[in-house]
Amino acid sequence: MMKALLYLVLLITPLSFLKASVLSDSSSVVKNQPDSVTKNVVTLLVEAKQIAYEKPLDAIKKYRTALVTNKVKDEVWEANIRLAIGKLLYKVKDKDAIPELLKADALYKKNSHWVGRSDAIAEIITIYELSGSFTNALNYYDVLYKVQFQSGEAVAAGNTASYLTDVFISKKNYTQAFKYADMAKNAYYRVCKMDSLGAVYYKIAYIKSKQKSPKLAEYYILNQALSYYRSSDNLEGRLKSFDFLGHLYQDQKRYSQAKWFFLQANNQARLANDTTGLITSLINLSVVKILIGDMALAKKDLEEAELLSKNESFAYLLKNARIKYSTIFKKLNPQLVAANTAQPEAIKSLISDKAILADKDKREKDIPAKTQD
Repeated sequence: MMKALLYLVLLITPLSFLKASVLSDSSSVVKNQPDSVTKNVVTLLVEAKQIAYEKPLDAIKKYRTALVTNKVKDEVWEANIRLAIGKLLYKVKDKDAIPELLKADALYKKNSHWVGRSDAIAEIITIYELSGSFTNALNYYDVLYKVQFQSGEAVAAGNTASYLTDVFISKKNYTQAFKYADMAKNAYYRVCKMDSLGAVYYKIAYIKSKQKSPKLAEYYILNQALSYYRSSDNLEGRLKSFDFLGHLYQDQKRYSQAKWFFLQANNQARLANDTTGLITSLINLSVVKILIGDMALAKKDLEEAELLSKNESFAYLLKNARIKYSTIFKKLNPQLVAANTAQPEAIKSLISDKAILADKDKREKDIPAKTQD
């Protein structure tokens, strides 16, 4: 009977809590008190869990009654209950939600229960973010990162910092974005997570480009991001990196180098059967070839992009390009640029399997031995 009751007690404990190496012995909940009291506590907890979705206020009452009814104090067990109460209080828009979650966090912290702390802090962050108080949320994100990092959850810590990097990039606060990107990098290094390291170095390169440091941006892509993307066999990441470098050089009017990297993006897109990436690379190639003055090849690339864009799923790519590069595209024959121009059979052959694979052996390596200004 006692084992059955203990099993029911464990039912109310989130599975994530059970994974923590420092989880206190939950059997202490049922020691040194009459079985009738234990049974009453278990019943309250089970009933609270069952009605939490439809009757959160009643569930809160049952959880609180269980807290005062149970005479044997187990702080992790109590923290679990307070975490459940805090979540329900937020559901009913009660201002006591955060204070209750802070009580849970304090108990988890006291018992070095890192998983519980992560859950409680994440819930506090959610409340602040959804209420529009990002400054308060950020304070707890910093705490969450430290808890995750110190507890050995390096990937989770890296993901937290990477998310904040994206937030600050969207806010165009590149100093803060770099700070969190560096934190993400440190966390991912701890477990050698190659694909994530590639992604965070890509973000760092983007940040440096926005900070008007093209040489650093170039360095982080060529010497870091691409290396990790290769190690993790991440074709999408490599495609993005080549595309980034193409635009980086194009902005510096280094058109030959821009063309080379757009060609690499084109090759990667073909290898990955990535139609979106292929159309994008063709558009980029056509633009840089127009800037170089190679109109015939520019038209050829644009015609292939046009044909691929006949599928409605990809039509927006060319539509957006016509708006972005309207001045540049005016240099071409309008009939070849128009959206509804009929395509000759010679153009259709450009996207045949044979054409896609024809020059495979001639493709150059991913990175040139040396780039020239």
